[in-house]
Amino acid sequence: MSKEFKSPADALKAQGVDAKRGAGSTAVDVHDTWTPPSGDPLWHPRQDDPLSGDMLYDIAKFGVRKPILLARMGVQKDGKMRLALVYGCQRKNHLIEAVRRMKAGEPFRVFANGNATGETEVIPWVDGKQYIPVLFHPNNDIKSILLARAEEDSDPHKRAHAPSILAVSVAQLRAVHATDAEIIAAHATRGVDAGVLAAMERWGELSNEAKRRFDDGAPIGLLPSIVDLPREEQIAALEKYVAGGITTKMGVSRVKNREERAARGDLVEGIRRPVLKRILAAVRPTEADVETARDAFESSRSKAIVDAYDTIAAHFFDLGGRVMSGDMGALDEIPCDDLKRRIKAALKKEGKVPGATGKGKKR
Repeated sequence: MSKEFKSPADALKAQGVDAKRGAGSTAVDVHDTWTPPSGDPLWHPRQDDPLSGDMLYDIAKFGVRKPILLARMGVQKDGKMRLALVYGCQRKNHLIEAVRRMKAGEPFRVFANGNATGETEVIPWVDGKQYIPVLFHPNNDIKSILLARAEEDSDPHKRAHAPSILAVSVAQLRAVHATDAEIIAAHATRGVDAGVLAAMERWGELSNEAKRRFDDGAPIGLLPSIVDLPREEQIAALEKYVAGGITTKMGVSRVKNREERAARGDLVEGIRRPVLKRILAAVRPTEADVETARDAFESSRSKAIVDAYDTIAAHFFDLGGRVMSGDMGALDEIPCDDLKRRIKAALKKEGKVPGATGKGKKR
């Protein structure tokens, strides 16, 4: 803002924008804002969402209470500057419709605490109700503007965007060369990590049914697993994982590992996880393969213990499965004395005492 202007509103007026000082902020006539259309780098995919009766009534009664964000750029229309809208398109759309209804004397449905009361109310028009509080993005860099919008849209107190909308946001940011770190940080509260981000960029590879299911609330953490499947298999797999309470790619891996073990007839399925956890904790690296396996276990503590066992016991898999099934004679076949000793100690803590007969006994 140039020094000769007393306020931001005065600076805007000099550009032909109908602006005024608000209570602690600048307000402009809502019709002097411009919503970028489809194809524009600043287009917002939710700008045509249906209007909400609750929001219409609230804005008609109290006005727009939270500022919208504008860019210091826009278009000339009818000899006037229209400022580009960055976010707040729903506030703008609802205000325009509320203004129309008030001027026409049309009744509004009355809402209390977000719920319709069944009553209607004609809210009289008062000059000045068309003004909307605004803030301005500090620069006109498109990437910076899109990141600011993504962060605003990721506010956990706001209605979460559907994954299809997040996919558009990711595509827009990619078009302006945003990095993985920038995109993930902007969408972090919506569960976007590196794996989900990579899957988001393949959104078009999903079947229409799978897209709808994700938009209807299927966990976004399943997206990396589902997008790797042929389209004809996606919805069945997605419904299977959702029904099983699986929410992440790691969870999908656990399911697949269990299914593969069951198909092979592995004995590990019968192992009590608390027992297995203590045995794994008792093992220290004593030779190269065990050390490598333990390192893998240490870096994957968020995975199920059974999956970790498959990794750490790769060299001793069959022997370990026999021991866990109660065949203590298998201990004598383990070619690592320290590992053997620690497994025996762990078993004793669990109440299983290795005996000469090769079978464990309960205390």
